[in-house]
Amino acid sequence: VAKNTNNGVLMLDKNREVTWANAAFLGRSGYVLVDFLGLQYTQVAKKLRSRGDIHGKGIYGREIFETWYKMIAMLQNGLDVSGIITHRFKMKDYAKGFATMKSGQSGKVVLDWRDC
Repeated sequence: VAKNTNNGVLMLDKNREVTWANAAFLGRSGYVLVDFLGLQYTQVAKKLRSRGDIHGKGIYGREIFETWYKMIAMLQNGLDVSGIITHRFKMKDYAKGFATMKSGQSGKVVLDWRDC
């Protein structure tokens, strides 16, 4: 979804460091991704301060629920997310799933609860 929107999107990790930017963000900013990778969000904001058409927006609190409802609707209408799922584990192997995520070598990790 973020890849295909006309809105500029930055993805940050838990340390608020840039891990990804979509083409719309890069096109509007005039930068390439390597200019931002690993930077704190505040550092990116300083680089872009002079550009009035780029605004930061985080998702927090009640807005999280709204994004869940939107995602549920998109999934129910056929959004294919299989391309971002890189690993699947049974719930009993949750530690392997978390280790995979922590390694930084994964996309989305799915834990299967069916055999619990």
